[in-house]
Amino acid sequence: MPAAMKLHLQRVHFGLAAPGAILKFAIAPVPGFAVTAVLDCDLKVVASWEWVELKDGVIIEETLTPKGTYTLTLHVVFTGTAAATAEMAFAVNAIRKARKMTGQKPDIGRALAVVIVK
Repeated sequence: MPAAMKLHLQRVHFGLAAPGAILKFAIAPVPGFAVTAVLDCDLKVVASWEWVELKDGVIIEETLTPKGTYTLTLHVVFTGTAAATAEMAFAVNAIRKARKMTGQKPDIGRALAVVIVK
């Protein structure tokens, strides 16, 4: 009988920021999972990234210019039969936060980072 799928959820709230705030994020380059990311402002997609752009631990940087509620959603799919830990780092200007989740196939995860630009 196949293993039951688990859903992992992590949240990061940055509160308020001024227009021009810099959002940064990175995923630790560890095997056993794949990640895609979508940044939206008031539910309108602003940018998106595939695993090939994220897998080497590169720091992604976006300037949050229009006012609105920005949500960065990381979609994690665990691909290995052994447990793997997805480590994620987020920053808005000088505020830094980190989250992690551990899972194995067929688990999935979502990480949400929210900042309101006013």
